[in-house]
This record gives sequence, C-alpha cells and structure tokens, in this order.
Amino acid sequence: MSFVGIVYTVLALLLGLHIYSQKNSLMDKHKSTQLKKRLKALIDLEASLKEAQFLEDKDMVLSSLSLVKKFYPDRILGSLSLEERIVIKSCIAIGEWRGDKFLENLPYLKVVHNFFRSWEGLVGYQRITLEALLEKQPDQDKKFLEAPGFNIVQDSPELASAIFVGIISQQYMAEMWPLGGAGDRLGLIDKEKGEALPAALLDFCGYNLLEGLIRDLFAREWLYFKIQGQQLITPIGLMTSLEKNNHAQILSLFEGASFYGRPKESLRFFMQPLVPVIGLEGHWEYDKEGYVKMKPGGHGVIWKLACDHHILKWFKTCNRKSLLIRQINNPIAATDSGLLALIGYGIAHDKKIGFLSCKRVVGTAEGVNLLIEKKVQGQYEYTLSNIEYTEFLRYNIKDSPLAKNNIYSIYPANTNILYASIEAIEEAVQKLPLPGPLLNFKGKPLEARLETTMQNIADVVNILSANKLEVTELQEKIPSYILYGERRKTISVTKKKFVIGENIKETPLGALYDYFTNMQELFIKHCDFSGPPFPTAEEFIDKSTLASIIIHPAMGPLWNIIGQKIQKGSLHKKAELILDIEAIYINTLDLKGSLMIHALNPLGQTNDEGHLLFSEKRGRAFLQNVIVNNNTVARPMAEYLKRPLTKRGLSITLEGFSEIDISDTTFEEEEEIIVPHGYRLFIQKGERILQKITEHSWQWNYTANNKGVLLKYESCRFK
Repeated sequence: MSFVGIVYTVLALLLGLHIYSQKNSLMDKHKSTQLKKRLKALIDLEASLKEAQFLEDKDMVLSSLSLVKKFYPDRILGSLSLEERIVIKSCIAIGEWRGDKFLENLPYLKVVHNFFRSWEGLVGYQRITLEALLEKQPDQDKKFLEAPGFNIVQDSPELASAIFVGIISQQYMAEMWPLGGAGDRLGLIDKEKGEALPAALLDFCGYNLLEGLIRDLFAREWLYFKIQGQQLITPIGLMTSLEKNNHAQILSLFEGASFYGRPKESLRFFMQPLVPVIGLEGHWEYDKEGYVKMKPGGHGVIWKLACDHHILKWFKTCNRKSLLIRQINNPIAATDSGLLALIGYGIAHDKKIGFLSCKRVVGTAEGVNLLIEKKVQGQYEYTLSNIEYTEFLRYNIKDSPLAKNNIYSIYPANTNILYASIEAIEEAVQKLPLPGPLLNFKGKPLEARLETTMQNIADVVNILSANKLEVTELQEKIPSYILYGERRKTISVTKKKFVIGENIKETPLGALYDYFTNMQELFIKHCDFSGPPFPTAEEFIDKSTLASIIIHPAMGPLWNIIGQKIQKGSLHKKAELILDIEAIYINTLDLKGSLMIHALNPLGQTNDEGHLLFSEKRGRAFLQNVIVNNNTVARPMAEYLKRPLTKRGLSITLEGFSEIDISDTTFEEEEEIIVPHGYRLFIQKGERILQKITEHSWQWNYTANNKGVLLKYESCRFK
C-alpha cells in the first residue's frame, strides 16, 4: 500500500472510531434517559403504594395499572393468597414478569418482597436497583482521608488494658457469623449429589472452618472461665443462604455434630434472601427454563435480618450488649489478641462500632477503611467507613502505594471483622436498613445483583463539628473506631482453590502459609524456641522448609499465655508439632520429626445432653527434657487441608480424664501411645508406669489485670 493509501486508511479508522464513540455516547445517553424514565415511574408507584394502608388497597393500586390489567386476568390468580397476588402484580407492574414459570418463581420472590416491604416490596427493590445502576456524580464536598486508629501491632499499656477489658467483658458479648458462602470456587463439591458444598466445610488444619469458629469461641470462653471462674454460653446468630442448599447443609452440619457441644437454644439461624440477577439494562435475567436467576444479596442484609428475626432482641434478653461479627472464610482472625482487643477497646471507650483492620496490598480484591470528611450545612461531618474495591473508580479512589516500591496501599484493608453495640445497630438500621448498595457486573454476559455491605452500617455512625478536627480529637469524639493489627495475624482468606503456578493469596494454601508462619513466630519469639528460617511463599510451596505447628486455640488464645505454658526448645527443619490440647507444660523439647498430642476432652466433659462443661478433669500433658528424633517424613501440605489429620511420628492420645508425664526421655522411633480415661502415664528416662487417678496432678492458675495475664503452675500431687 502507498503512503497516501496508508494515510487514508488511518484517517478512515480514526473517523470510524469517532463515529463509533459518538454512537456509543448517544446510546449511553439514550440508556440513561430510559433508565431515568423507568425510575421515575417506580418512584411514583412506590409512593402510591405507601399511601395505601391495607393489603387490599395496595392490590387495588396495582390492579388499576394498564400493564397489570392486560397481563393476567384475576381468574388465573384467584387461587393465590392476597399477598401472592400482590407479588405477581408487582412483578408485572415493574415490567419484570416473563417466562412460563411464574408459580415456581413465586416462593423465592415472596421472600424478596417481604424483606423489602419497607420499600413496598419488589417495587422498592427495583427502584433501589435502578438507582444503583445510574451513574452518580461524585460528591464534591466529600473528602477521603486516612483514618486515625489504635495500633495493636506492638505491645503497649493501652493494648494490655484493652485486652483485659475484652476478656472480662465476654459476659456481655454475642456473636454473629455470616455462613452463606458456597464452596464451588474452592472445589467443594458433593461427589454423590454433584452440588456445591458450603465454604464452612473447607478443611483447615484438621478441622473444617465452622469447627474453627466454634473452637475460637470456646477458647475465649475458656479464658474467661479460668480468670472469672464462670462458664459462659455465648449466644450466636448465624446467617445462612438459600443458594445451593446452603441453609439445609449448615443445619445438617450442626445437627450431625450435636451442635459442637453447645446448647441448641444458644444458636439461632436466619436466612439471607436471594435477589434477582439483572443485566446491563437493569432488567431481570431468566434462565433457559424460564426461572428468574437469583443470587445472595450480600452480607449487608445481616443487620435488617437480625432485627426482622428478633435476633438482636434475643441477645438483649440474654443480657448481651455488644456483638462480635466475623466471616467464615478467614481462619486466622482469632490469632493472638486481635479480637479481644477489638472488643475491649470498643467497650472501654463506649464506642458504637469498630473495625479490625490491617495493611492492604495494592491491587488486591479488598475494600478499604477510611475517614470521610464532608461539609454539611456549614459543619464538618466525620465518618469511618468502607469502600469496596469495585467502587474505587466511582469514587475516584486511587489504589496507590504508601511509597515508591512499597507493596502496601495508602488505605488499610477492610477485613469484615467488626465490633458493634447492639443498641447502636438497632438505631442505625432505622436510618440505613440497606448499607452500601452496589452492583458489580461479572461474567459473560455481564450480570449483577443488588449487593449490600455489612460494614457500611457505620455510614450513619458519625459526628458533626463546627470546626475541622485533629486526629487526637477524632479518636476521642467519633463514635466508631479502627484497630490496626498485623496483616498476617488479622486476615488470610480462603476464597478460591489454589492453582499450580499462580499466587497462593486468597487460597487455603495461602492461609495455611500464614498460619504456620504465625505459629513459628510464636514459638521463636514467645516460647524461646530455636527453629528454621521463615520461608517465602514460593519456598513454602516447593519445599515446605518451615516447621508445621498446630495448636488448640484455648491454649491461649493470647501468645503471652502460650509462652508461659511452652518454654524453651528447638524445632528442626520440617518438624511437625500438633498440640490439640489446652492443659500442657513443655520445658526443653528438641523435635526432629513429628510429635502429636491429642486430648479427646481438652476443656472438660460433655453431659448427657452433649453440652461441654468446663472442668479440670480432662486431658493433660507434662513434658520436660524430651527429645523426639523419629525423623518422620514431612507431611505434604495438602494433607493439612484435610480432616482428620492422620496419626504419625510420636502420637499421644489422651482419652477423657487422663494425663501423661514425660521427663528426661528420648524417642527414636515412630510410636502411638494411648492413655486411657482415668489413668496417668509416667515416662521417666524411658521407664513407664501407668497409674489410676481420681484427681488431676497439676494445673495452671490464671490471674489477670490491665497489665496482662499471669499463669502460675500449681502441683496438686500431694493434696
């Protein structure tokens, strides 16, 4: 082609792009105009329905619409209840009823209609959806600033005081756990039925994620028991989902495990509704069979659901004043002091809502916590809030690093670990029943559903000031707060299956790497152990050079407590130490190979009803000057993502109320030792003596104040 030809070709391309751009611009303008027209009609219809006091009146309002009149005659709907007729007529009125499966769709749409009843059901739902679809102009009076907070990475008198308040305030705490996630991205599939299993069933360090949450809660209750002498039964609200049979599977999981030793009445389940999926035009999507496509509407519904299902009222009848909220897919959230400090800081400073946050890696699929400063009628409004990563462009938030070549963002990560005052949540729900509504289009073709975010309930927890406030003033006056923890001890999520050659972040293997690294740090820095160097993630995948350590959370959960129970030793490369026990004393352990100690009753006995009752009659282990040199071959990392963990190396099982006492002994071979209920096994310089017992021979006595928790070893052998 000649030079002139090339020029003409380039000009033609540029002209084509210009015409295409103009055409798209006109199409976008047309789309926006149509959306606004539809939105105006929905707003008017919602207002008319609000004026109608009774269901019969609302039915008449809908029946008077020409679109409804010509769609279905009343004789077809005559067999349905009044509420069901209103649901169907609402779908017709908003232009979203099609297909021949309307009766099959009805039960699911009734749930959505009832949840959105404050907005006139499906009419209001569609109005909110279209509002989220329309582009909003940025608020020029709103500034996004780095949020002030309390740093808990380093020990301090303030941190010790917050932890102490967190411990003794357990009696006033309730918990809420969103459990609605499906495990299809994790490869969790029921082989017989072919359906996705809940993410709660993901195995991690010998237990599934749901068992992990239960064990973490028992650990906090056990700490309170040892200090205050009273066993607590924390009430728990559990949000499940209809998607992929999640609710039925979670219920079956609890029932099959006898509610994990907790009274059935201390648990209340409530379901997150599925909502219609929409396309780019804002219309509902239907599958090939004529069913409305439906997906969960995000965790932000948890607050309104908790009010609708009287969960918050139930908590208050249990004399609970505050909530701890954590998600199922973050198995390391209870590491060390983070949760106790979050609780204690909120209660000590009379705060309404709090975030546990940490550093965020630039470019990750995580929301951010920040401070919003906004001019409101000549005053300054300050709010601690969250913005999801999918909304960065909308709010013109740049995902920039702290400094050049730094991997961390200028804004910290939202971790979905929250503290909240129950009264404050009840007030906030009245102002903001659906926090943080957003549409995140995914897939081919692009589809979305109206999602809400639970952490954005904080958007109505704010203060007004005539003047700009400094950081110190903000921390004192604002009714919400942020604690900044170390990332590795705060969040490591299990969202997707690990694929060889890809990054391990957000995978179970990545969470396992963070957990083992935390445990190695605990033993080296707090228990006076020597050990192999910390590996990189790549070295962890390829060689697994670090020591593999798993401990029962009730052994602490505070690292300061564990450091008093386990003192001095050495861990060789690829050593494995699994301590599924709480009552333990270790002084000078040299481990080359594998040592597993498993107490079948680590915290006490279960009664006839299957409820765990805390007591000193449980499994107990005393090790002093012990060498384990069995050179057991390292377990593949994938095995730590299964349950139960197979026994290997030196395996010690303590049945019921039993003890093992080992001193000045070397173990050269692989061996399994089982100590039966009601017996103590002495192993001294290799010699073994089995004795029957009726009382425990030693115990840890706990004392605590605002400076820390102190343990004292007490021998009971001669009592």
